[in-house]
Amino acid sequence: MKKKTTQCVGAVASALLFGLYTSTFARAASSEQTADMILTNGYVYTADPSRSVAEALAIQGNRIIAIGTDAEVLKHRGPKTSIRNLQGNMVLPGLHDMHIHVTDTVAADFCSFDNVAYTLDEIVDIGRACLSKREPAPGDWMPIVDWDAYTGNTPSASHPTMIDALDAISKDVRVVLWSADGHSAAANSAAFNAPEIPINAETLATTYADIQSYIPLNANKRLTGYVNESARRMLLEVDKNFLDDEMTPATKMPKVAAGLARNGITSIQHPSVHPSALKDLKWLASEGDMTFRLRMAFRLDDDSSEPDWIEKEIARVTALRSSFGDHPLVQANAVKIFADDVLEGNPHASPPSPPNSGMLDGFRKPVFAVGDEGELEITGYDPITEANRDYGRLTYTPEDFNALSVAAIEAGFHLHVHAIGDNASRDTANAFSASLAAAKSAGLTQSITHLQIAKNEDISQLGALGTYGVFTFNWATPDTHYDSLVIPFIDEVNGIADLHNPEHYYMQNAYAFRKFIDGGGITVFGSDAPVGSRSSRPFRNMKAAMTREAGGKVLNASQVLDVHETLAAFTINAARLMKHDDRLGSLEKGKLADIVIIDRNIVNLAERGDFVSIQETQVVTTIFDGRIVFDAGI
Repeated sequence: MKKKTTQCVGAVASALLFGLYTSTFARAASSEQTADMILTNGYVYTADPSRSVAEALAIQGNRIIAIGTDAEVLKHRGPKTSIRNLQGNMVLPGLHDMHIHVTDTVAADFCSFDNVAYTLDEIVDIGRACLSKREPAPGDWMPIVDWDAYTGNTPSASHPTMIDALDAISKDVRVVLWSADGHSAAANSAAFNAPEIPINAETLATTYADIQSYIPLNANKRLTGYVNESARRMLLEVDKNFLDDEMTPATKMPKVAAGLARNGITSIQHPSVHPSALKDLKWLASEGDMTFRLRMAFRLDDDSSEPDWIEKEIARVTALRSSFGDHPLVQANAVKIFADDVLEGNPHASPPSPPNSGMLDGFRKPVFAVGDEGELEITGYDPITEANRDYGRLTYTPEDFNALSVAAIEAGFHLHVHAIGDNASRDTANAFSASLAAAKSAGLTQSITHLQIAKNEDISQLGALGTYGVFTFNWATPDTHYDSLVIPFIDEVNGIADLHNPEHYYMQNAYAFRKFIDGGGITVFGSDAPVGSRSSRPFRNMKAAMTREAGGKVLNASQVLDVHETLAAFTINAARLMKHDDRLGSLEKGKLADIVIIDRNIVNLAERGDFVSIQETQVVTTIFDGRIVFDAGI
């Protein structure tokens, strides 16, 4: 017994001596780690695995060297340390936007609708004003950009169709409306007559039969003015320069970087990088002040009529990757694959033209009427037989999609797939299954973007694969006008009042965030700017993720995210998709100092149910790589 007591006392003495030694060593180490900047008296949301919250953090160079209580962190203060009292403001890891066409977030020098919905009469007035300002010669092109293809465009007695409206602007100048989403356009007769073989009902039945569904005709076999998806290339092939942005990279890109910093965005993925975007991004990386981390995704095109087209496409994007070289802030290592198109139909065509996305059960044939105030009403449905049922379009056969996905992974590219309809979502799940082993072996990611509608079994499959889902949360909210372009083509709707019936297939399966997470999927934020807005609108998207509410209506409340899941989508989840979560995405000692300070506590507001205030959040300061790149001076 005595011997045992002696051993115990000896052990305690040793422990005390060791503790004294380590404490002395820690004080010496902390004196060597003098901070350049210390943030105190804040609500520091770390986004670490335990979602811990601290009061303060210290930065030395471009790294976080301490995080904890004010007293703990202030031990790293030195004579030249900048100390900032946050007065309770919230601190987050730098935000990620993993689907932003960033080089288009600054307005080019074109006439623009600024994503505002206008009637056809208003479009004529704006177009005529643009014509007067620009003074194009007959035969010149006059694009008007940032056109909202999905809301507005209400006809009138004076302008019953889009082509009537655009012809009223000019019969000689080639007037083209171009939407920000990269899927839709509209043109006047002069533009449709511009190709060597003019586009009309006769040539759509013969020469252009493969794109006929993208250029809807009315009941009299007359052009409506709308031209969508790949059919828009027919206009660009006449003059590929009519949409060229004349703004130089030196003028544009500092504005781009400043816009991201104002929103607290420090890491992004640019999907579908095109040649002019590549030029802009190269300039910023080599000559500009780059204040965000970038992954580029190069679009893979479908040219299955060509032999060895997959090998040629992979060789093309591999050359683009090599042309960029090495840069510490840039990853040129992803590809964008379009599995299908978009899910909006056109109720103003006669008969209404269905959406183009691939749908497993096909589309219905709603009949619409337009009220005195331009509002749409669904008055019934035309009968459908199996012979005339429209299932939309898929970009690839399942076999080609699988082969393309595997080839891209084997070439060292992360996969980023646009999938809207449920058939495209199913094909994407199967393509990811086919390429999963190769992706895991190479440490590459698979992400699906949009996932507007999918069947439960396909959401489960995507989740089981550990897929990243990149969502624009703001789209998962009700909008009667927009939803009337989609839901009546999918569900049989008994008038507009029945549009958001919770029993509808669309209502149960649209933007199913909760099902996706519960199945094992990883949610990530992507704004898709400039679609809808040139801004990422991160806090509006956060509010939408947590409520799915707009105008007092909710788009399937069962699919909301909680505040911690929402914040993870903007931070650590996105960092994992970008494969830099070992350095970024959470606020932890040793990680890089990409940090955003905001003017209110989102967690507390969410717990109180004050989601409107979350939407109104403002960025106070953005810190990128240890330096302040935006300060609102609040």
